[in-house]
Amino acid sequence: MESALRARRTSGAGSTASAALTPGVIVAAAVTFVMTAAEELWKRFVPRYIEALGAPILAVGAYGTLRDFADAMLQYPGGWVTDRFGRRAALRAFIALAAVGYAAYLWSPNWALTFAALPFVMCWASAASPTVFAIIGDALPSAHRTIGFTVQSMTRRIPIAIAPALGGALIARFGVRDGVRIGLGVAVGGAALAFMVAGAIDREPTSHAGAAEQDSRATSIRGVWSRMPPPLRRLLVSDVLVRTCESLVDVFVVLYATRVIGVTAPQAGDETRAYLRRRAGRTSRAVGRRGRDAWADLRDELSGMTRAIRRRKARRAAAQDLERESAAD
Repeated sequence: MESALRARRTSGAGSTASAALTPGVIVAAAVTFVMTAAEELWKRFVPRYIEALGAPILAVGAYGTLRDFADAMLQYPGGWVTDRFGRRAALRAFIALAAVGYAAYLWSPNWALTFAALPFVMCWASAASPTVFAIIGDALPSAHRTIGFTVQSMTRRIPIAIAPALGGALIARFGVRDGVRIGLGVAVGGAALAFMVAGAIDREPTSHAGAAEQDSRATSIRGVWSRMPPPLRRLLVSDVLVRTCESLVDVFVVLYATRVIGVTAPQAGDETRAYLRRRAGRTSRAVGRRGRDAWADLRDELSGMTRAIRRRKARRAAAQDLERESAAD
């Protein structure tokens, strides 16, 4: 019985994974991997880069503020453009705009131009984010969307764990300016590749949306807020506060590591990779504990079912014995 249940779970998981790996999900994952890998080569070293271009420390802090502001403000327009012009057109437009920003960073003669180009650079990380989720949502029914989002999340975090170390190695080999600019050149090439791959997305998505998703109120910020349950609103407010506290120091971490405590650029990249590895390890252990607990619960349930069946058979056998004895008498 246990082997049958195990085989059923394995086959069910395999069919769910295969059902989730539709062409739309594969294309979204491929584009996410290429663009994230291209950005992470240089993204964490931008404070050092604009400092090398002559930016004062106040400008470095202002860069972090403007980056987070653009990250917040571009999310909603990205979703609107995606719904208005279609998934493929929106994704390719955001990739092209991000490439323009990369090129501006690459050829920037001074730090001021990086501020002007920042909204273009953020088009991938911010404006394209709703587009990618919409592509996965269109490609999959609701029962399979979770694993589709999981695939997209994995393909995004793998380059985050690898690319910063490579970017640090470039800076150690060629210096801050040239190392970051080599990474930016790679990013422009990666954007061109992602632009071509995004052309494989269907023009007309397969809709699995219900009536609620077609409600016009869902396209209004006020409507979205009014439809949120109170616990979700409180969660959103707490997330804003947490991100605000993170942003107080985020942009200065690489400067502190390299200027104050003497960490080299490759070591800074390795620290990023090690941090993500620790997070992945904690997550896998938590999932492992949860899986072991679930298996223990299932095993206890099966044992209880087996004991109940044995008791039922014993009672049935005793009843049959009584019947035979009564018939013999």
